[in-house]
Amino acid sequence: MKSSLIFLIIVFLSVSYETNASEIQIDSVAKATKAISIYRESRVSESGIAAMSALMEFAEQSDLVYLEISVDKSPWVMNNNIKEELRNIMLAAYVIGNIAKQIKTKEKQNSHCAGASEVTMLIEQIKMSLTESQVKLAKASVAKSMSFGACTAT
Repeated sequence: MKSSLIFLIIVFLSVSYETNASEIQIDSVAKATKAISIYRESRVSESGIAAMSALMEFAEQSDLVYLEISVDKSPWVMNNNIKEELRNIMLAAYVIGNIAKQIKTKEKQNSHCAGASEVTMLIEQIKMSLTESQVKLAKASVAKSMSFGACTAT
């Protein structure tokens, strides 16, 4: 099931960061894997955001991955105490972690725990640029997410 949340995040990323997702065209597993590597190197750098945007587009259009996004499993989406920009990049990280797991295992099956784990890594990478309250809210939201499916932190 593809979610309209993915579409919204693509629109947000395109407008907010003025990046051009077409700079990175993902039309194969190899290119998706490369984009994931670029994203993970620096999740909020210009190249990381471009990779994020391209990966979100890939998730929306590709038949190679399957995503289920719910507010229960990604509670930050509706938490208005978390700034909108942070909520959106958390959702993107969730989708990217899910994509990465499916590509690695070659199983077209939603992977909630991989998505939640990617959000944890995002927060760790960017926490110095966030206020203490935003870090606490984000971490609490991710902890709630990880409680679904008995996920373990990585």
